[in-house]
Amino acid sequence: MRPSSFSDVVFTLCDEVGLTTLANEIDVDKSTLSRFRSGDCGMTLPVLDKLLSRGSYFLIDEKRYRRLVDTIITLSELTKEGMGL
Repeated sequence: MRPSSFSDVVFTLCDEVGLTTLANEIDVDKSTLSRFRSGDCGMTLPVLDKLLSRGSYFLIDEKRYRRLVDTIITLSELTKEGMGL
């Protein structure tokens, strides 16, 4: 399932690898990550960059996202037609 917010990304990463492991990987204290996750503190941009790069997530603008989705749908339809489905 595609995360719908940055908070979802953080929760998903914490669930996938564990709070301690993730904190070590992005070089922050576990309690800091825990407070960030609960909304009690912020993080620096370099730490947020590390969080995003750790999770195989990309930030793209909505217009580009829609074009990518439309392209995938078109390719899928063309493939089905080519296969006679």
